[in-house]
Amino acid sequence: MCFGDKLDEKKIKGVEDAQRSFLINLRRFNILNFWPRVTKFVFHKRWQVFWQLQNQQTSVYMSLIRERRKIKEERLRKAKEDHQEYVLSYVDTLFDMQLPVEKRKLDDHEIMSLCSEFLAVGTDTTSTALQWVMANLVKYPNIQEKVFDEINGVVGIDNKEEIKMICKRCHT
Repeated sequence: MCFGDKLDEKKIKGVEDAQRSFLINLRRFNILNFWPRVTKFVFHKRWQVFWQLQNQQTSVYMSLIRERRKIKEERLRKAKEDHQEYVLSYVDTLFDMQLPVEKRKLDDHEIMSLCSEFLAVGTDTTSTALQWVMANLVKYPNIQEKVFDEINGVVGIDNKEEIKMICKRCHT
C-alpha cells in the first residue's frame, strides 16, 4: 500500500527492520526532547543510536521513494502509449500533493516522514484491535467457548499434530 506493488522480500525486510528498530527504541528517545543541548552531552550514546537509526531509516525509505518516483514516471508514460492501468500507492499520492499555504510540493524528507508515520500507525491499529479481541475473549467466556468450538470443528480436538503444522506454517 505504501510503496506500491511488487516489492521484493529484501526491500520489505529493510523497511521492516528500519521501522521495528526505530519503534522499539522510541521510548528511550523521549528524554532527548527535553533540553536537547544538555542531553547531547548527558545522553551522548543515546543520541548516536538515534542518529544511526534515523540514517538507516532515511537510507531505506529514500531509495524506495526515488525508485517509486522513477517507476511512476515510466508507467505513466507507458500507460499513455499502451493504455495500461497504473496501480496507485500512498507514496504516489504524496508526489503530487501540494501544500496549500506554501504553494509547493512535498520534498523527499517530508514524504519519508509521512511514509514512516503511515507504517507506524498501521501497526498501532492492528495491535489495538488484537488487544480488544483478546480482552473480549477473556471478559466473555461464552465467546471464548464459541471460538474454541469453531477451531475444534475445523481442526479437531485430538489432532495436535495438525495444530503444530498449522502453527509452523503461520510462522514461516
